Amino acid sequence: MPRTKKRTKTHTPRTPSFQNQPIPAVMVKHLRKDLDNSLIRMRLAGINGKDLGVLVACFGQAWLLTEHMSNAEELKKQIEQGVADLSKLLTAEERSLPQEAFDLLYGLIELTIRIVEVSTKNEYAIASKKLESIGAVEFVDNFLLEMAKAKLLEVVD
Repeated sequence: MPRTKKRTKTHTPRTPSFQNQPIPAVMVKHLRKDLDNSLIRMRLAGINGKDLGVLVACFGQAWLLTEHMSNAEELKKQIEQGVADLSKLLTAEERSLPQEAFDLLYGLIELTIRIVEVSTKNEYAIASKKLESIGAVEFVDNFLLEMAKAKLLEVVD
């Protein structure tokens, strides 16, 4: 009986890796909807620690995504300053945010969406993974600690 030949041909995909493709418009649309819904819930029901935490985490993710952009330093400063201003407004004893806080949050959401729109799937995945580690984005960690001090967020080990 004849032996079958071993295959020596290697597979080369015809399309580029999906990881290096831009983030689909549908995904950006869902992100915008989620961020807008968080903002609306806080507008209607007062400060919600979870929604505020999610918003600031998304701002931290956008901060990480700016790493390879030409105007990275400017964008990073803008995000950091916005979160610092928000932190100052949060230390008040009130359980509702003033209008300027909502304007600030809306501006940061718009900036985050613009950054995500020009990022790739791979960059987004890496930024998401980095954000999970403590100390990856210092201003996010500091803000979450401020929220815990204001008793808006529960700290669990």
